[in-house]
Amino acid sequence: MRLIIVCDEPLAARRLCSELSNCPAETVCVTNLEELKDACETPYELALVNIAQSELIECLRTIREAPSGANCPVLVASERLSSGKELAGILPKLRAMPCIPGDLVKLARSLITGGREEWRGRNLCLL
Repeated sequence: MRLIIVCDEPLAARRLCSELSNCPAETVCVTNLEELKDACETPYELALVNIAQSELIECLRTIREAPSGANCPVLVASERLSSGKELAGILPKLRAMPCIPGDLVKLARSLITGGREEWRGRNLCLL
């Protein structure tokens, strides 16, 4: 499985990569929309998005318009979203699922591994 992480905050990107490092996925991390466009030229099966709300809609459209993006699950870190109505109806239309940070990682692991769980040390690793 190939996973794209779109994150414009280096610390958050390293944390996401670290939390998913034990999972059997090739991880590509991009920090801006130009890098995302290049990364989308290669097929992927999952996208995690943690980007400023001002860039979110263009990011999601870029993912969905890519050859493998039409059916790809897209998980969005909800802590970067405002509680206002700016995105009302847009996330469902672009088939993006907002997730709180812990759920984002758990759901990503589940999608990567097909739901098979195995404990390794203190971290939950799904194989």
